[in-house]
Amino acid sequence: MKKECTMDNSLRDEWFGLQTAIVCDILDTLGYRHQTLPWEIQALVTGTKLFGQAFTIIGQPCTDDSENDNAVRVDMLSQFTPGSIAVMSAVDNRNSAHWGEITALAARNNGCCGAVVDGGTRDVGKLIEHKFPVFARFRSPAASTGRWSVKRWQVPIRVEDVNINPGDYLFGDEDGVIAIPRDMMPQVLTLTKEKFNKESGMRAELAQGVTITDIFKKYGHF
Repeated sequence: MKKECTMDNSLRDEWFGLQTAIVCDILDTLGYRHQTLPWEIQALVTGTKLFGQAFTIIGQPCTDDSENDNAVRVDMLSQFTPGSIAVMSAVDNRNSAHWGEITALAARNNGCCGAVVDGGTRDVGKLIEHKFPVFARFRSPAASTGRWSVKRWQVPIRVEDVNINPGDYLFGDEDGVIAIPRDMMPQVLTLTKEKFNKESGMRAELAQGVTITDIFKKYGHF
């Protein structure tokens, strides 16, 4: 049964009204200073936003050119849940695409809301046409078959210095992607909204000609 991307739309809308930059600031103040994914992981389309819970995936380069992980991927794709975000670690593999159109559509039919790929993606035009949000490190037309295979999913993964556990939250926008520990999400959301509203006030006052000196005196930061 087709599920597509279903989750708490009011929660997603709240996050979509915010910015990763402010989320990063809040996480810093809470002592979580290693939550920003590498800058190379960017959206295929500028302005794309993404929010949901991590469905983690990890694989390894193939040692045999005939190796094919299709059966493994079928099993993996059947386990996506509504509101999930595929978070794929290619473990520094750079010779192929690890995510593509058919994988994306199959994942979306089980409720996946997007993908964050520490590796490559292909079928970029089709992914954009389907409006499936993908943040990836690079693009490549080369298939992963015989080059790289999915090995495990829903296990803790590490993307450079960012630890991501199944169920953690991913928030992405035009500045990049932030990983938010699952238990911290409600507090981070509340504090981010507070700071966002303060910055909206700063922005309005600056537009009226208030000096940055006075802004700093009033708000204590900028």
